[in-house]
Amino acid sequence: QEEIAALSPAKREIFLERCNVTNPVNLTWWSNCPTRVAYNWQAEFRSVRIWEHPALEEYKYMLWLDSDGFPSRPWEKDPVAYFIENKGVIMFDNFPQGQAREGHILKQIFKSFNDTTACNVKLNKTKGHLQRTLFHDEKQICNMPLIHGFMHITDLDFYRQPKVINGLKKLLGNCFLCRSPDDQLAVTIPAVIYAPEKSLDMRLHGFDLKVYHNMHFDGKRNEKSKPPGFARRWAEFASKDFPSAANGCKVTQAM
Repeated sequence: QEEIAALSPAKREIFLERCNVTNPVNLTWWSNCPTRVAYNWQAEFRSVRIWEHPALEEYKYMLWLDSDGFPSRPWEKDPVAYFIENKGVIMFDNFPQGQAREGHILKQIFKSFNDTTACNVKLNKTKGHLQRTLFHDEKQICNMPLIHGFMHITDLDFYRQPKVINGLKKLLGNCFLCRSPDDQLAVTIPAVIYAPEKSLDMRLHGFDLKVYHNMHFDGKRNEKSKPPGFARRWAEFASKDFPSAANGCKVTQAM
């Protein structure tokens, strides 16, 4: 309620219209506006607000892992140390995962990032980083493949830059608790436009971490967990694959 009260009149009007109410007093985390407020809040937080959050202001690097992501074995090498040593801006466990393709979103990206868009976004499998072709013509906008958001390492200072954070805020616009940009779009656009050569793929840089997420390892569709479900897999394989954690980490409810 405090956040709603602090909104500008324009933002508040748009938000209430999306929630189909005239007064926000009865809105809760579980209200639908039109999708659940709690989910939309975390989406906006991890896409736009997180980069300037006071709790992170003393930190330069962040390893993000979704709460439904689980290491399935020890990491033989430290991906964060490698990332820092190689001066990356983002290092991701999987690419691509979906794409931005709606026309209005692509036009908003173009306008929010100084009339710039990136096409032909793909992995350079020889050098292990993203590559793209930049265009400054709105007629050239094209679909953008996205970095998988469940696990990545980021240089927080890169995402705190005015040209990045201001672009993300422009993309959000007057919308409060919206999923545009979502977290995948938010980490992908700046990296692709400003530093593709510093946007690193973990596997192509020697990191086969086997992080479990949504029934797969490292987001790879051809690497499905057997048995399905992390609780079942942990019960069956933890003592062999991760003996140092097998007895200390009790997993009973993970999907």
